[in-house]
Amino acid sequence: MEIHQLVRCPGCGDEGSTPVPLDGQHELRRCDRCDLVYASAYGDPDEIYVEGYLFGETEFGLDIFHPLFQEFLSFAAEKRLDVIERSRPARGSLLDVGCGSGEVLLAAQRRGWTVAGAEPVQQSASIAQSRGLDVRPALLQDTDLPERSWDVVTAFHVLEHITEGSAFLGLLARWARPGGLVVVEVPNWGSVDRMRKGASWPGVRPLEHVAHYQPDTLRRTMERAGLEPVVVRTLGFLWDQQTIEEQLRDLAIRRGRRLLRRLGRPTERDGQSEVMPGRVTRRALLAIQAAYDRMRRGQVVLGVARVPDGP
Repeated sequence: MEIHQLVRCPGCGDEGSTPVPLDGQHELRRCDRCDLVYASAYGDPDEIYVEGYLFGETEFGLDIFHPLFQEFLSFAAEKRLDVIERSRPARGSLLDVGCGSGEVLLAAQRRGWTVAGAEPVQQSASIAQSRGLDVRPALLQDTDLPERSWDVVTAFHVLEHITEGSAFLGLLARWARPGGLVVVEVPNWGSVDRMRKGASWPGVRPLEHVAHYQPDTLRRTMERAGLEPVVVRTLGFLWDQQTIEEQLRDLAIRRGRRLLRRLGRPTERDGQSEVMPGRVTRRALLAIQAAYDRMRRGQVVLGVARVPDGP
């Protein structure tokens, strides 16, 4: 694979940076100007985002089509839309950029939004189209979707792949109406999960994830792109179909696993014996997730920003 060097911060374009200790294999830098953490090298996108990416058939891909994972993606989409609709109660038009196979679009359509998407990986776009969605198999700037026409433009787990983050946010804003919203979600570098897992944090994804945002750095990057942040918060995705082990892993909790398993509810999933959290345990874990989000230490950062009125 062709490896590219990154000498400028994806958030502000400055070249001054300081090494971030992680381990001997992953070289990260922290921008001296805006504090964004970013990778010093990344793989060629044309070799990463290829056919089979969403089926886990490539080195970097992840299989998202297990029925249980599809249910989770639907749950996550609904939670994201809850945040969006608190910022814009009236449902209108929504454009999802890098929409993959269309789970967010499907959830928004069920809620009454008029939806469309842009997805550069042909295989992923074809799956979304087979679900009856209007998805263009191209980069946003190469589609014929009209600019300044959408009430909300979203990009979930795209910005961390982009070497020029401010420019990308500015691109999204071109497709939003004046006064419309740009919404992005990224893994949270400031999460409890990252702080406890270090180099094994799933968000590192060497050669694929370029920029590692947290709430403050995402807010500053939005402002640099000419957007007006409305909500920049963290979000967790504990789900009632996760096992105790899965929920503890998401919360990066290492202690008390044996006790919690004894308090759990035995079940069978995919032919395997599993333990699900009981009612009291579930409430306790959700309370921990809520505490993480209050401290801005949750799994992901979700940013909602307004596009200014004017020409």
